[in-house]
Amino acid sequence: MITGPGGGGYFLVASDGGIFSYGTAPFFGSLGGQAIKHPIVAAAATPTDNGYWFTDTAGLVSNFGSANYYGSAPPNLFRPIVGMAEAPGNGSFVGSTFPSGSLGYDISVFQCGSLPPAPHQIGIVEVDGASGGPTNSCLASEAAWAGGGLNLYTFLTYGTSSTAEPGCTDPVGACNAGYQAAMHAFNAVPAGVNANVPWWLDVENPPSNLPQWSGNTTLNADFVQGALNALHETEGVANVGIYASPGVWNSILGTYSPSVPFWMADYLPSPSGPGSCADYQNWVVNHGEHLPGPPQLVQYNSAQYDEDYAC
Repeated sequence: MITGPGGGGYFLVASDGGIFSYGTAPFFGSLGGQAIKHPIVAAAATPTDNGYWFTDTAGLVSNFGSANYYGSAPPNLFRPIVGMAEAPGNGSFVGSTFPSGSLGYDISVFQCGSLPPAPHQIGIVEVDGASGGPTNSCLASEAAWAGGGLNLYTFLTYGTSSTAEPGCTDPVGACNAGYQAAMHAFNAVPAGVNANVPWWLDVENPPSNLPQWSGNTTLNADFVQGALNALHETEGVANVGIYASPGVWNSILGTYSPSVPFWMADYLPSPSGPGSCADYQNWVVNHGEHLPGPPQLVQYNSAQYDEDYAC
């Protein structure tokens, strides 16, 4: 349990991620109804009592309200996590796959047989090019090229489903479909490729031959949230982030801005990694964009391959 604002209330947290609030303690959401891999063992509130975090025995952190996500424990711990506490920090992600300044590439089925050159620390590989669509035929060989810098991504395309999924409540089933899309991508990873690396959800306007996003930004956000829930909560992937272009995100998702790692498509002239990281604030402050983040990676302009830089 944790105290509420001014000591005038408290939260009780159950092992399934359900939460009960009393007195001045406000409710910001829970994992009740989600399919989680490990039991919740601890929780902590933000200093301003505008959000809270949960952690399970594997160190997988979930955030609610205005509590920012800073990363989760690495996989394969020798002992279970037994507690957590709020602490001061600098607001940056500490669970990043790549040290700041790392360089590399992201690739898809279009790079089959034409892989970027060495050296590279970052190797982000496409799993599928549409929600529920065919798996990248070169996934295994491209994952081998990525080596220890492997991350995976799935290209999201909108849909709805009447099949109820954990944690989904929207009336048309957009969240259900997003959950199913992420589970399909996770299960499509072939044997021999590590699916428990960080994942990215690619959110952009799809080509005309693929399903388009709904005209309702709330339903689009429900779809993306369903995919986040599937990978982070159900499959226990420690870091699940979003890839998007700042100028496009709000037209698709409205004001939805989950506190998750952000891989920003900025396309400033190469070499522009540090400049692209700094440009995030320009989009948020000067353009009024509601974005995920802060940025963990940026994709910037390159003559031949999509290049990436760790902020």
